[in-house]
Parts: sequence; structure tokens; C-alpha cells
Amino acid sequence: MRLPQLIKILLLVLPLLANAQEKQFKQELERRVQRHEFPSAALEQLDQLAGHISKARFYKETGSSATTFEAKFNWKGSRWSLEFDSLGGFKDIEQTISNRTFRKLMTKTMQEEFNRLGSPYRILKAQRQFSWKDPINRSFKPEIINPGHKGVNVRYEVEMEVKSGDGRLVVYELLMDEDGRLLRKREVVPPDDRHLLY
Repeated sequence: MRLPQLIKILLLVLPLLANAQEKQFKQELERRVQRHEFPSAALEQLDQLAGHISKARFYKETGSSATTFEAKFNWKGSRWSLEFDSLGGFKDIEQTISNRTFRKLMTKTMQEEFNRLGSPYRILKAQRQFSWKDPINRSFKPEIINPGHKGVNVRYEVEMEVKSGDGRLVVYELLMDEDGRLLRKREVVPPDDRHLLY
């Protein structure tokens, strides 16, 4: 093959490859587990909230890139989830917020991002996420959720449904900073339910 032909082929293929890498998907399988199946390091951190939380449930999430553990519970009048890596290292804590509350918090930048994905759109779920700016060797501390606490990232994780150009409904998970700038966008792929067939 001559060099000019090879260059033409590369010029045609490279944009397709770049576009394929740009599109991210989220496919996770979440299953409920017992407390004793949770990493001990995660339980030690969660136990800081003993006596202050209710309705605690434990989950193991298996995704395409990692396995995580999540404890979901009621605390301070909201539903919370505390996420850990497979060894029990703290990742983040998320507070579920109502659509009504989230709409009050929405910035103009967020609205522009949502409209860019498609209109009309419907917000399915919104969460306020707290994590350490420097996560190395940082465990969960309840004060991470205090307003103005130093060294904390406050972000929003939003699941929304939009109608695509071909008319089908698509669900996206967006991660946005406090000002509404988009940090990550993933299309949510429903879990494979072939195991449900008899």
C-alpha cells in the first residue's frame, strides 16, 4: 500500500476512533449484601455514624472497570450513600436531593448542559456528592459534609432522561462541579437481564 493511500485511510478512521473513545457508558450491577460481606475498613469508617443513622443497607456494585461497596442509610433527614473501593477505602458520600430542591440549586450552566443533551429532558435522580480533594489515605469523616469544610469537592451527580434524535429515550449520568460545569457524562446502559430468563 502506498503512503498517500495509507494517509487517506488514517484521516478517515482516526475521527471515528476518537469519537468512539469520547462516548462513555455506565453499566453496573448492584446487588444487596450482608454487613459481614462488607470490607472491614469500610465498616470501621461507617461505624462513626452508629446511633445516628437508620435503615442501613449494604450493596456491592460491579462495573466494567471496578468493584465498589456502598452503604445506603437515612441520616440528618435525607437518604445518603457512602461509597468505598474494593478494599474499603473511602471514595465519596452522596446525599439524595429532591428534584424540587435540585431545581432551586440549578445554575444557568447546568441548564445549558441539560439542554445541550436534548429537550425536553427529565431529571430522574440528583445527588450532592462530597469527596476529599486529596483522597490519598483519607478516610471518611462526618464533617466532610459541613458547608465550607476545607479540602472538600462538592459535586452533583444527576441522572436524566432525554429523547435522542432517533426518538428513543436515553439515560445519562452527569457529574458536575458546584458551578454546573460538566466533569463527566456517561450513557447508562441497563444491566443484562438474561439471567432472569427461565
